[in-house]
Amino acid sequence: MAEATFHTVSNPCRASMSTGAYPEVHGNVAYVFDPVSGRARGQSRFLAAETIAETLAAEGRTVASVQWYMIQDHGVRYGDPEHLYVQPGGGFGQRVDVAIDILNLRPVDSGGQQVTVPKIPDLLAVYSSDLDGLGHYEGPASPNIAALLAEHDRRLGRLVQATKDLGIHRDTAFLLTGDHGMTAWNRGCLPQVVGAVEALGHTVQVVPGGGSPAAGVEVIIVPDAVRVGDITLRGAAAEPRARARIKAALRRPGSGAGRTAARARCCCPARGSGPASARAGPG
Repeated sequence: MAEATFHTVSNPCRASMSTGAYPEVHGNVAYVFDPVSGRARGQSRFLAAETIAETLAAEGRTVASVQWYMIQDHGVRYGDPEHLYVQPGGGFGQRVDVAIDILNLRPVDSGGQQVTVPKIPDLLAVYSSDLDGLGHYEGPASPNIAALLAEHDRRLGRLVQATKDLGIHRDTAFLLTGDHGMTAWNRGCLPQVVGAVEALGHTVQVVPGGGSPAAGVEVIIVPDAVRVGDITLRGAAAEPRARARIKAALRRPGSGAGRTAARARCCCPARGSGPASARAGPG
């Protein structure tokens, strides 16, 4: 069973896998407008919740992470033998090699220094980005995905075999996780969305992550890399009737938003009400 956190964007999902919490707890969200700071939020490694690595470390357990960067400095770090972070780069095969070295208590490079763990870690995380990289470059229908997946499986087999060779296989649990899937749909509809809202007489600004909208802008759109966008309504656009008109316009054929997910939020602190949220998606 797969359950998404927020929408399926890499770092918010990885934060949830690392903490066991939803974004409302760990605070890692992406491609939304933050009315408190007045800025659009892109992807980050922010974490406000304890990670599994920090929990284990607090219990005196040992942890090692091979490029699972979301827990770097949140339970593992460079140069710490009992809570080790390493980033060898390269493909999954190279990272499995390093993981096997760690299991066999051989020295590995950690931030430019050779470090040996004192014992087999209680938790060993190994991050693979091979399939994601191929999907980005060639798409989910790439004829090379099946072969790469098979190779990925063989490399996982090497890691499993290493636990057998060390006599810890029966006491080892293997967890395979993924942060998102793939889609071949990449036709943007942002111009149609902007046009549909501007036709209602509202000022619109598209704000990338880290940016801030101009004063007086009524409709703020923070897009991500796919057909999902966060829409924040302010001023006249936040009035109930205006909001209803905007929602209806985005659902009309030709606006482009009828086949995407657009989260519309009302931000009207001057009226004494907090942000309200609603979804304006497929009708």
